[in-house]
Formats: sequence, structure tokens, C-alpha cells
Amino acid sequence: MALAPEPNIIIVPATNLPAQPWWKALHLTINTSFQNKDGIQAYPPTWTRLPSNPREAAERLRDELGPDGIIAVVLLVDRPIACAGALPFRGVNWINGEKSAGGNNGALQTIDGHLNAPENLEGREHAEQAAPAAMESDGGFEICCMCIHPLHRRIGLSYQVLQVLENALRRRGAKRLYANFAIEETGRYWPKMGFETIPNAGGVLKKGFTHTHGMEALREDLHFAMGIKDL
Repeated sequence: MALAPEPNIIIVPATNLPAQPWWKALHLTINTSFQNKDGIQAYPPTWTRLPSNPREAAERLRDELGPDGIIAVVLLVDRPIACAGALPFRGVNWINGEKSAGGNNGALQTIDGHLNAPENLEGREHAEQAAPAAMESDGGFEICCMCIHPLHRRIGLSYQVLQVLENALRRRGAKRLYANFAIEETGRYWPKMGFETIPNAGGVLKKGFTHTHGMEALREDLHFAMGIKDL
């Protein structure tokens, strides 16, 4: 009996995403991962991680990761089944000047395939006081768009893709990695992956938030935290 093929993990510059032959399949994997939330009902079913048009979606994710961003892609033969991206850390307060369609302060970020964080920061002043010095210096990256296709979860892929991503960042000289995450959704996951939660560096995305005029709003509050991991 033939052995099942082992997944291959590659690192791709974010700027090259639209040109990849497997992009359309990865686009589907990302949106499918976002739709499958393992019982978390805060996000309306009409919300998707990326636009439905593959070209527009590739450009959106490329722009989100920026010119220095990278993405680790897990290929099973030639089919992408998971990914994790990283971009230079934008600081603890990078979202403060953004405005959502619903009028809340905040911008959209993604962790573990989920739409994280346009935030109404509760206790933001305390978060600024509690932020370690490392958060104000260079050398850090933040994780973005980590997702595992529902059919390939619980087999250790998240550890593998994160390790490959971390190795690539170390070679670039990165000193630390940050994660922003919804506590109700992935709050148990990130500490297991080696991230230390930063006290008070989080916020609450209130029920009723909508990122696009005319779309459904959040069905319940989401509480966010920030984790840090030395590389």
C-alpha cells in the first residue's frame, strides 16, 4: 500500500502571491477555514476572510502583508491546505486611527483564519503603560492569516507551519513574533504555541460592529488579547 504524501511547506514573498499557480486553491482554503469556526457564532455567516474574486483577494492579502511580508504555505502534492503569514510589527496602537463602517475605531486583522480585531479598546491607556519596551522597538513581526483547512486540522499542521515561518523570520533578523487573537475563539491556542499574553494589551470588539456598510453585524462581543514570543 502506498504511503500518503507528506505535506511540503514553502515560503513565498507576499508580493508574489497573485502570480502563484495554486493561489485560487489557497484562496478557497482561507475562506473555507474562516467559515468553519468550530461553534463560534459571533461572526455572521455572510462575513468572509477575503473577497470572493480570486484576483481581488490576492491583491488584498498582498497589500495586507505589505512589501516585507511573507507567507508560509502548506502544499499537499500541489494543493494548498494551510498557511500562515507575517508582516513587520505595526506597534500596539497601529489600529487607533482606523475607522470601521459601523463607526467603531479599529481595523481588520486576521489570526487563525478568522477576522480579528477592529477594536474599541477598553483600557487602552493601561495597555500603553503595560506594553513592554520590545513592543516599541524594531525587530518584531506579527502573524497574520494563519489558517488550516477544516479537513486537515488536529494533525499538527499549525505547529509545523508556525515553525517554518519562525525559521524564515529568524533568517531575516526578526527577534520576536506577536499574535493578536480573539480570546473566545483562539485564546487557548496561542499560549500552547509558545506565546506569552501581554497584560492589558487587548480590547473588545462590540456586538453590532460591521466592517462594510449594509452587511450583517457581530452577534456578540469579542474580547481580544495580544501575545508575544521570542524567536
